[in-house]
Amino acid sequence: MKHDFSKYSDNTMLAEFVMDIYAHQDTGEITILYDMEFDKQLLYLEYMSKTKTLDFIFKELGAIPFGDEIKSVLIPYFEKAKDVTLLHMDIKTNEAVSGMTVPLRVNKT
Repeated sequence: MKHDFSKYSDNTMLAEFVMDIYAHQDTGEITILYDMEFDKQLLYLEYMSKTKTLDFIFKELGAIPFGDEIKSVLIPYFEKAKDVTLLHMDIKTNEAVSGMTVPLRVNKT
């Protein structure tokens, strides 16, 4: 996973983390791979249909934007999903270190 941190706005997830989003075509499951452990408790994700953006909602920090628009190929999956699986990956070994599933809220306004 190559990542140019400098192209993302400060105070976004992509300014701090390497992240990739995938959707399983058959099941509709959404998975986000990321490179470092979160140091705050992630409560849920919120997808805004109108702006095609995603916020990570942390207990101590509130909403932190993903930092980029959701790709059009992923939008149908975000519109239907109820939760998202996040996997903390070791970039060197390409193996999962830990994982969690959090609710996804879809904001259509």
